[in-house]
Amino acid sequence: MSTSRMSEHYQAVAVPESLTGDQLIEALDNAPENTTVIHLSPQMRRLLAQYAPTKSTKAEEGFSDQANKDRDYFDPKIRDASAPELMHAEQYLKRMAFQFQSELVRGVSTVPVCISDDRGDEDTYASKLHSLSRLKSMARVLTGDFTMSQGKVRLAHDSFDFELTSRKPEPPTIDSLITAMVDFTKLFRNMPEWLESSNSFTIYAKDVPLPEFGYVEHIVDKIDSSLGKGTVTGMVLYGSRATIPGGLQAKSEDIERCSDYDHNLLVEAGTMRAVLDILRGGNFHNEENGKHLGFNVIEEPDFTSYVRMNHDPFESSSTNRVLYGEAVFPNTPMGEVPERGLSHAVLRGFAMQSLACWNFANPEFLLERQPLMDYVNKTPLFGAQAALNCLEGPALRNKDDYVDFLSQFGGVQTVDSSYTPRENAEIVCHNAALLVRVLESVGEKKFENVKMDMTKSPHRIYLDPTELVTPEKVIDNHYIYTA
Repeated sequence: MSTSRMSEHYQAVAVPESLTGDQLIEALDNAPENTTVIHLSPQMRRLLAQYAPTKSTKAEEGFSDQANKDRDYFDPKIRDASAPELMHAEQYLKRMAFQFQSELVRGVSTVPVCISDDRGDEDTYASKLHSLSRLKSMARVLTGDFTMSQGKVRLAHDSFDFELTSRKPEPPTIDSLITAMVDFTKLFRNMPEWLESSNSFTIYAKDVPLPEFGYVEHIVDKIDSSLGKGTVTGMVLYGSRATIPGGLQAKSEDIERCSDYDHNLLVEAGTMRAVLDILRGGNFHNEENGKHLGFNVIEEPDFTSYVRMNHDPFESSSTNRVLYGEAVFPNTPMGEVPERGLSHAVLRGFAMQSLACWNFANPEFLLERQPLMDYVNKTPLFGAQAALNCLEGPALRNKDDYVDFLSQFGGVQTVDSSYTPRENAEIVCHNAALLVRVLESVGEKKFENVKMDMTKSPHRIYLDPTELVTPEKVIDNHYIYTA
């Protein structure tokens, strides 16, 4: 969700240590209306600078603004917190490229379900289109000549030589979301190789138990009968139904505990728009047990990159089940897996704080949006997954592992439609603060005896202290942050 769309005032708050949920609630109770408060403790500032540089520059810009410094409802000691080290322009761009990959995956994975279920409203559609707008701006910067006082920096081999067609319609519609998905696909297809390539392996569909997965043939036939046999190249099950004990042959009592069935639907290149038109408004459910069927449509050439850039490519490659056709998975280097997860977790942490502040001022907002309530409940678990991959190494874990880990930081809370709007608003604040504390625990370990030199990054980037540039100059010259 866009900070600029949500808040009249942007208040970045640098704190010497993490805020608890209660402290965040108290701060918002005493802040001007529609204020966004972002934790800027030393560890979070380092994490933002490394994994979300465009968010970092926005936060630092807010903190450096004199009007914000003069606010009297926060401890004045925060004004003495030191800023992160300045970053060389090329290093900034490479960090931004990593952020771009994570944001692209997040954008691609949320739009198709809105289309197939015909759910959401104008705010939801506008948020998705805003994400695409930001990604287009970032892509053009990353693939162009980046002129700084030190000379030109060119990060990528190729520039984007195609037109991105979507615009912000008034009001936004399902049709504009479909156009946006076509543009997301263009970003995938034309994205230069910013990381060393990895090996891959193909998984083929085996016999799947019927009647539980009888819907597979129905969905494939629905698309292939309209667009031609072979349009659907694969259907990949992921999420809770794919990971429960027993896999596809799981016991009925374990299956019952799964909330829904999530799929990556792989289709031929160039068919994205037509497939989404067929699925739109279908609101599919499994006739066997009534559970919801979600389909994330991906054009087949993009699937390997999509998995690699996701929050846990090791888990995806190990637990996803191919129900139809085939799918090519990446052999992601194990040292890269924690970096991917941390990138996604930092971005989610920033978004959760913005959501907490917006919902605190508009508490009825959350109750009208079940998908957003699910996001609030699940996001701390993603943070725990990323943290454990960083602290203990990549491994296959379950929800109980994540809940136990989060209990060390106060525990995750669950929003529910049976609670009052104020009660839910306070829970969002608690979960946002919880995620920050989890991320800070990773930062303490990651940056122990490391002075922002990126030596542990898969990019192998090193600071050149003789060629530094302030993030503000990067923003002013090239509009990297386009909120």
